[in-house]
Amino acid sequence: MRYYTLREREKVRWSGGYDMGRRWQLPGVSCPTCGKTWGGGGYDYPAVDLSKLGDGAQILERPRCVPWAEFTALRATVLPLVPCDAVVTPVSGFGPLTGRARGRFGPVSVHMPWTLLVRPDVMKRLDGLTGAVPVPAAFRRGQGDGELLELQVMPGGKFVGDGRHKSCKTCGRTNWVLPPPEKWRLAVPPSADFARVTASVVVVSERVVQQLERQLEEADIVALDVSGQPGHESPLQLGR
Repeated sequence: MRYYTLREREKVRWSGGYDMGRRWQLPGVSCPTCGKTWGGGGYDYPAVDLSKLGDGAQILERPRCVPWAEFTALRATVLPLVPCDAVVTPVSGFGPLTGRARGRFGPVSVHMPWTLLVRPDVMKRLDGLTGAVPVPAAFRRGQGDGELLELQVMPGGKFVGDGRHKSCKTCGRTNWVLPPPEKWRLAVPPSADFARVTASVVVVSERVVQQLERQLEEADIVALDVSGQPGHESPLQLGR
């Protein structure tokens, strides 16, 4: 099975964009071991509803940075509500996307590379494929604008180079920097059709690319092969 990452072309016909936000978010962290203050997006779970935490959820409604001990205590309250194989890090978000959306969106959108948005009609073509849970976005949009679904994608797979750099024994932060997309290559393939290989990179199987061939072309999206020799566009997208 071959895997691909989806990238927008340099020139696209769609004007859609949005302000990134979620109702709940774990705080950033100040680590006592490595001395770094950090938080990174990507490991987000739009299908997870933290309202079940009651007053505890209100603490997670405003962005901030906290000491490591406070972060671990807050994370412990969230973990029982997320899928067992979830990766939960500083600034992990929960609940649907919020904020203002503007412009026209294509059938598939990777405006933010780590977030996949699709129109409802696209989901019908994904029947039988694994690894993606659709969640309606809660954007503020014009009255006549259609619904958008965000795909919740779980961690899976590993890139070549990941693991060569030591991580902080306390907070887990590493200094590993992704190479340019054309050099990405999977060392360990995922077991699902959709997978989040790193916080900022989602990959999809050849079955997804085949099922969405027309929709990806319409959306001005290129499928970049990351499963074999790096830097090869999907044959479905060549010649345009």
